[in-house]
Amino acid sequence: MKQQSQKLFQIDDKTVCTIAGFGGIPLPKFPEFTNTAAGILDEFVEQERDNPETFDQKLHALGWLFAFYLQGIANMTVERIPAEKFASWFILAGYDNDGTARMAKVRLDTILFPAGNFETAYTLEHLQIVGEKLVHETAGIGGPVAENILSYPAQFSEEKAINRYGMARSKDGASSLTLPEMAALASSLAHHGSTVYPNLIGGDDQVATLEKGKKAEVTAPFFPTRKIKKFGFQTYEHINIGGPMVIMQRPFGAGIFIDLRILCNDFDHDVWLDGNFFFGVEFVGCTLHYNGYMMEFDPSSKVTYGTLRFGSRVDRSLPWVRTLESKFAPWAVYCCEVSPWKVDFSGPTPSVFTNDEPAPGRSF
Repeated sequence: MKQQSQKLFQIDDKTVCTIAGFGGIPLPKFPEFTNTAAGILDEFVEQERDNPETFDQKLHALGWLFAFYLQGIANMTVERIPAEKFASWFILAGYDNDGTARMAKVRLDTILFPAGNFETAYTLEHLQIVGEKLVHETAGIGGPVAENILSYPAQFSEEKAINRYGMARSKDGASSLTLPEMAALASSLAHHGSTVYPNLIGGDDQVATLEKGKKAEVTAPFFPTRKIKKFGFQTYEHINIGGPMVIMQRPFGAGIFIDLRILCNDFDHDVWLDGNFFFGVEFVGCTLHYNGYMMEFDPSSKVTYGTLRFGSRVDRSLPWVRTLESKFAPWAVYCCEVSPWKVDFSGPTPSVFTNDEPAPGRSF
């Protein structure tokens, strides 16, 4: 039986997240691959404690963080991953700040390019508003097994939980299922997945219960808190930043900036975009630098006035780079400066965005 690992995480009192596919690729020189995914969530939970983020903000931040770390891990692995492409997923579910129940599924594809580098991009596969009828998401290797049972429950009518689901599905779209009945259904689906893939799926059930107005409850075995290896990140939220300041990209680290107003002093202060995530950020009078490494400048961010300086490795023909450039007056865009970092970035280190992506926000 495969050793059990944590797949379900409580983000806050009203949001939970589950991961799939992070441990499916053998990495002989990087055994902490799965623990890194768990460590990201552990660290995210710690840093987001008591911050009233919206569901969409959590979704964006986690999608970018996972892509950032997966790409970095793949490119740092001494023994190359024995695949040209592999996929991972996470599912986020919970109540938004306005009380609406939401569920989203995000796919992360890590692809080996001809130049020998890996690139990770993420895509929002589904975003659902949860109403009276039962809605669901599945992911990972056991996903097709569960989907088959949910689509054709009559073939397992001898099982109480699945039979009850089938009857409720025919009657009212399964809206009459109680929380204990839904938990029993999930347990049955997990059992069938472990029967088909006994070496990959197993262990005790990990179940989260969310009810409007109540704190989320998670029933699962105890797992120790993990620390992220090789990387680190820091979040900054809901504040104004002014005076002498520099946001500097840290090698193999990330900064998450959410709902900020960054006040600079007539272009005397520098903001380095590389390695950072900006969501709902307003820049006032700043000089922004971008050298072509992984970052995200969400469309919800804006520049009141400022200048943009591109490094020599930036491909200005990419759609999302053009979108970033369009936020500035033509006279305020400069190219090309030498990166100030005194670290070795030898070899291609692509952005998370690919040529066919229309804008930094992509599917979101």
